[in-house]
Amino acid sequence: MAAVGAAAGFVVTIGAAMFMHEKPFGLEVLAVGLGLVILTMFLWWRDIVREAEYQGHHTPIVQISMRYGMLLFIVSEIMFLWHSFGLF
Repeated sequence: MAAVGAAAGFVVTIGAAMFMHEKPFGLEVLAVGLGLVILTMFLWWRDIVREAEYQGHHTPIVQISMRYGMLLFIVSEIMFLWHSFGLF
């Protein structure tokens, strides 16, 4: 599934470039790429829900790890924005 997501991102990039340069079929390629990205996101989230709810793979330790991961992501974004906008 990750390879499909990577290919979809590539198709979106190519489609966006084609569309911005007014090449033929640019909008169509962009639409196909966005459709593949949305499909990948839907299938990925479906798999996560299945793992968590039905297969029981999200034990308390895994849940804590996910919370720490999200916290570290948010903190890193705050630090990045502080640096980018000169708020330090």
